[in-house]
Amino acid sequence: MAAELAGEYLIGNSSHYNGATVFWQLDVNSHVRSGKILLYDQDGHRIHGKQNWIHRIHQLPDFHLRQCFFGEHLLPKYPGKTVAIVESEKTAVIASGYFSSLDYVWVACGGLNMLTQERCGVLRGRQVVLFPDTGLPAKAGIMSPFERWSQVADNLKKEGFRVVTSDLLERSATIDEKQKGLDLADYILKYNPAEFRQLQKSQAA
Repeated sequence: MAAELAGEYLIGNSSHYNGATVFWQLDVNSHVRSGKILLYDQDGHRIHGKQNWIHRIHQLPDFHLRQCFFGEHLLPKYPGKTVAIVESEKTAVIASGYFSSLDYVWVACGGLNMLTQERCGVLRGRQVVLFPDTGLPAKAGIMSPFERWSQVADNLKKEGFRVVTSDLLERSATIDEKQKGLDLADYILKYNPAEFRQLQKSQAA
């Protein structure tokens, strides 16, 4: 399964940071935008401060990064599947493997603020479900991740997009878990695919 997922998402590795993971960003036309380099510890958690980009390492002249969704190249391959969006590239890969029986194609935007209307242009006409990480507002007047992505979803709906924001983690997470900012990958073993499907159906209803 791991090898299949690595092949599906075209995951690579790098000697940078003495063995890091490369998450290639290929757009809907399979054009390479760049590759994000991340280093993980043995528990599968990101090591903060150990992130880079392929184009930076190779110092490509006159390069302008135009990011797309990680996994965007899979959209034409699965035209009938609902598009599930998470923040983390790692989470998209794990969810794709764990929920392989569901009619979802999993992509990642790469960060809380990286879910933009411009990037979502490739999703027009598709059914889309957003899975924001857990989290609490950093201070008064600042939206939580769930509130922020819900606002993005509302703006997209006004433009004719078919999108909903899952409150699965928002309902499930404790205050302590929200303070830690856990994401779907941290919860994934709590739900088998059948339970997950039922929870999503109950929300849609």
